[in-house]
Amino acid sequence: MMDGSLPGLQSFHGDLHKRILTDLNEIDTAEIEKPSRFLEDEPMSLRFRMHRFDSHMRRIQSRWKRRSKGLVTFQMNPSDYCA
Repeated sequence: MMDGSLPGLQSFHGDLHKRILTDLNEIDTAEIEKPSRFLEDEPMSLRFRMHRFDSHMRRIQSRWKRRSKGLVTFQMNPSDYCA
């Protein structure tokens, strides 16, 4: 788990990143186009979800970079998990 310090959180997310890459590496070309449901009313392809996930992770990374430079205080809002 993480200890709450900035290095602890960075380590946690580094390990999570490795796990995500390993898990997603198993997705084949046909599977990425299959429709699935999550929060949307209509099924969306896994490719669509991957783009949203990528965007979400980049936004979090950007916040951490600004936080580490002391430019912002880090706050997570419930909407951050649903964007």
